[in-house]
Amino acid sequence: MEMLVDRGFPEIRKLSAEHWEAHADEEKNGPITAIYFIRGEKVGIDNMRDIKEAADKYHAIIIIYDDAITPSAKVAITRKMQLFHVSELAFNITRHKLVPRHRLASPEETQAILRKFRVTREQLPRIPVTDPVIKYYGFPCDSLVIITRNFGVQIGVMEYPRVVVKNA
Repeated sequence: MEMLVDRGFPEIRKLSAEHWEAHADEEKNGPITAIYFIRGEKVGIDNMRDIKEAADKYHAIIIIYDDAITPSAKVAITRKMQLFHVSELAFNITRHKLVPRHRLASPEETQAILRKFRVTREQLPRIPVTDPVIKYYGFPCDSLVIITRNFGVQIGVMEYPRVVVKNA
């Protein structure tokens, strides 16, 4: 569950083999993310119905599966749900040497970038929400992400602002 630690969840509780909770703060009064593991079967409408019943008490829901998703289950996916096949989490993509650092820009940083380049959010380059690193961190649509790439001694460090969009 390295992904949850990278997303800033200091505490992860195992409620059952198939259901875990991740708390955003140690006092447990911040947003709670639910993690569901669906193993050995296709993700069907019954699974999604059970998850949706408990969805109101969670800020976000992560579903990790190892088979496939039925078409009817795909229709039942809500905005607060994120789905990962186990193969997507087999290794931490952010630790690869060719993957640059991604971080969410603060509101002040966002305003500074917009003023610096004299553009609106819509004019900035985009990155799809389905990008593996964006999906890994769970960055929401319309957020500004700063990608930092280190080119070594001669060129140095370059930062690239990107707006997360549903379809790039």
